[in-house]
Amino acid sequence: MKYTTVLTGLILAVQGAMAQQDSIKETKKIEKKHLKIVITDDPEEVREVDSMSDELEMKRIIIRKHGNKIDTLTENIEKEIVIHQNDAWKHGRKGPKKPKLVETKGMIMELGLNNYLHDGSLEPSSPYKAMEADKARSINFNLGIVQQGLNLVKGKLRLVYGVGIEFNNYRFIDDIDLNADSRPLEIKENTEINYKKNKLVTQYLTAPLMLNYKSNPNHSDESFNFSAGVVAGYLIGSHQKQKWEANGTEKRKIRDDFNLSDFRYGYAVSFGYGDFNLYAKYYPSPVFKDNRGPALNTVAAGIVINAF
Repeated sequence: MKYTTVLTGLILAVQGAMAQQDSIKETKKIEKKHLKIVITDDPEEVREVDSMSDELEMKRIIIRKHGNKIDTLTENIEKEIVIHQNDAWKHGRKGPKKPKLVETKGMIMELGLNNYLHDGSLEPSSPYKAMEADKARSINFNLGIVQQGLNLVKGKLRLVYGVGIEFNNYRFIDDIDLNADSRPLEIKENTEINYKKNKLVTQYLTAPLMLNYKSNPNHSDESFNFSAGVVAGYLIGSHQKQKWEANGTEKRKIRDDFNLSDFRYGYAVSFGYGDFNLYAKYYPSPVFKDNRGPALNTVAAGIVINAF
């Protein structure tokens, strides 16, 4: 195997060097990738060196020094440990690195459900009660185009900021039409069409500002994560999308601002372990402009994909 060849060469090199001197006055170290051999003047001292072969089989190599002689013993082990200077290698992985001042990552995604909130209820009040959203099919999707983390404390505590686009889909239960350009917003029930899909979609350009804690920044897959902060948004698009059957599939998309708020702000939190993270958001700013539509706020929750 590869590790055997390397070990043999290194031991022969050590033996050759020792043959040219009566005694070794200090610790000798020979390193080769994942392999480190340590030989000391103390004949009682035993140093264990672990090596990993291409087949991921682990071996323990015990090296003893008696005068000018070297005894070696190789045995199988189960636990993967590599001894390296300053504990830089531990459990088969590279040790802690100095955290970067600024880290950048793209394509952060969040996928979940969203809904309205009105005085603690998920149902709008009259005269907008017919705008009630389907709780199981109103999708929230956020794409963090780019995010940066500013290191504050040893890479564990970071200030995270960036830019993204958030989509809120409010899927109506009832067959209603939103009256574009109406001030205030008007809705009417459509008794002639049974919509298979009927929803209001909003698109906001977002700018989050979060404090992020990561318990193990060097190994994200073994780290507890927690983030909390605020997110600001600017409306860049909105439409009502409808789909129904009438001599085939019919579709309609009506683009309008529907009196939606141009700006909004909210609170966001996320937490999890390793690659599994959850998020939740609440926007205290209203979905619609004052006196231009129902008094509603947005709530959302789901899973984080490719967390920062």
